[in-house]
Amino acid sequence: MTTRGKNLMAALTLTLLPLVWLWPSVFGGKTFVPFDPAQFPPASMTLTPTELETARADANLDVTEVWPWLLPEMRLIQRDLGPFELSDWNPHARTGSPLHEAGVHGPLYPPHWLWRGGMRPRDSLVWIVWINLALAGLFTYGLLRHVRLPPLAAWFGAITFQLSGVLAANGFFWTRQPGLVWLPGMLWALLRLADGDRLRPGALAATAVAVAMPWLAGFPPYAAAGLVLTSLLAFRLVLERAGLEGGRAARLLAIRLLLGLGLGLLLAMPQLLPSAWFYAFEASRTANPTLESVRAMRFDGYGLLGYLMPDAFGHPVAERELPYALQPLTYLWCDRFDATGKALLPNYNYTEYSVFAGTLGALLGLFGLARGHGHMRGTVAVMLTVIFGLALFVPVVRWLNYLPLVKNVFPMRWLGPGSLFVAWMAAIGFARLAEVETKRVVRFALFAFALAILAFWLCGWPLADHAADPEWPGSTIAARYRIPTADAIAYLQDGAGGVDRFARAGERFAAAGSEAGWWLLLSGALLLLFALIRPARARGAALGALALA
Repeated sequence: MTTRGKNLMAALTLTLLPLVWLWPSVFGGKTFVPFDPAQFPPASMTLTPTELETARADANLDVTEVWPWLLPEMRLIQRDLGPFELSDWNPHARTGSPLHEAGVHGPLYPPHWLWRGGMRPRDSLVWIVWINLALAGLFTYGLLRHVRLPPLAAWFGAITFQLSGVLAANGFFWTRQPGLVWLPGMLWALLRLADGDRLRPGALAATAVAVAMPWLAGFPPYAAAGLVLTSLLAFRLVLERAGLEGGRAARLLAIRLLLGLGLGLLLAMPQLLPSAWFYAFEASRTANPTLESVRAMRFDGYGLLGYLMPDAFGHPVAERELPYALQPLTYLWCDRFDATGKALLPNYNYTEYSVFAGTLGALLGLFGLARGHGHMRGTVAVMLTVIFGLALFVPVVRWLNYLPLVKNVFPMRWLGPGSLFVAWMAAIGFARLAEVETKRVVRFALFAFALAILAFWLCGWPLADHAADPEWPGSTIAARYRIPTADAIAYLQDGAGGVDRFARAGERFAAAGSEAGWWLLLSGALLLLFALIRPARARGAALGALALA
């Protein structure tokens, strides 16, 4: 197949792959909303026990805004305003509330024109998410091909990002997704704008549109994070040009890149200006947080287990017995402290803590980091260092939180856009597999097997320790927060209805470790197979890796 044919095949599959998740709502008659409101009074009072259980099944109560807030306001905008009018006030909510300034509906974001144009808002959501996910895959593929990754490796990286846990967990937050989706588009457009010595109108327009879209969609934190990361890439490109061609060439490139970024912000001004005014002077959230308040929203270290065990501490549709706020393991392992050394309460939330990019994606990301070369690997490594430094609030890097935009992104949210760079590094690792000696691939497969053994072995410890000494977790948590053991246990068992939450947390953690172990074994087996049969059937193994991803 020609390169053109491979690119077309990749584009087609990346457009259709979101149906792996969305087909029940696209073809199966289901509505793409997080839960059925019939499970709550007064509708629940008219249901039989079987009907009520059906209404409660697979309810994602992490996302509470859709039914009572967003959909009614979208209907209000649709009913009272023309397609070119901007909404400004909802008189029905509380004592009145702003609409356009809050930015949560994103009426200027083109995919949202589906409901602005007349489609019933709740029916439009699945199509908006499909468009977002398709764009995520297409932009990532274009970015990775631009940095000269082979088609199959770029395809793997695009799939890894498009089907990542981050984009899945934010599926019902359809205004959040564009901040993630357009990041590869921004980076790709900026790289094209930086090519050569002349200003190319097409690349300039692409950069401006890509920068504007996340702001128009209505979730400033991810839009700000994307702009910061894109600006870091621009800085790197200018430094590289200065080293290769001198100061004058670097200055001209800087002007070109700043023009693209500046035009993008100008395009976003119809949403950006009213939102900036609202959050600076009217909203209850401050636009100028202190360093201490930023520290309080740091990503907890235990959350990094999500790269291999996404369900280790909870899941949105299975939290009746083990709510996030009463998960004993997060209290046991939370490593956040305030400036005085006082232990802070954990702030685990599945959506904010989603980092999973697939077991094979995580493994090949490590391989790319350790053994890869070219394809802007150094830049990706620096980006990941900055992202992890901001998320974990590590010394030196955390000083960046004094800067505008950076300080307006909760640290825990930096790992969301970071999933793109994990996928990029995974694509580099995928390509590198075909280049290194067989023994290195075998060693890497053995590394995957070793991780699997550790997952099976270590993840059963919390449950075993609790069985051996039922008081141990409660007493350890009590000592951490300097309260009596009985108070700690009573707090974490509040409303448990006879369920031992300490045991339940251990069971969940062990199950997540077991699942991770099996996927690591399967990934290791695929790597070993690739090492043993290449080059004769390497393409078949590579396609198997795509299917596994």
